[in-house]
Amino acid sequence: MLTAIVILSMALTPLAVGALRWMLPERSVDMEGIPKAEGLTGSVLMIGFDRFGQVASQPLLARGVDVSIIDMDTEMIQSAEDFGFKVYYGDGTRLDILHASGAATAQAIAVCVDDKGAG
Repeated sequence: MLTAIVILSMALTPLAVGALRWMLPERSVDMEGIPKAEGLTGSVLMIGFDRFGQVASQPLLARGVDVSIIDMDTEMIQSAEDFGFKVYYGDGTRLDILHASGAATAQAIAVCVDDKGAG
């Protein structure tokens, strides 16, 4: 009996999570004071500025490389600004955002995301 309950709960959990996501309203993003990625011209385009992006940017910035940084986390963008970093809001998986971020003219594109499932 217990085995049947465990198997049933394992089968129904993904369905319940999917139904919950469908029923809940989408989380709105507060974009006030957040610069959008438009007309960027850095020689390096960095996508993502979590822990990995912050560490990867240090040697580039220390050498005076012009780095354009985009991320989707508005809270992180605001806190990065407090430390002197200019991070723009943009989804690095969207082609229009990549064009606006200067991907066509960048000498290098660094994908610096912590999410293993991204990409």
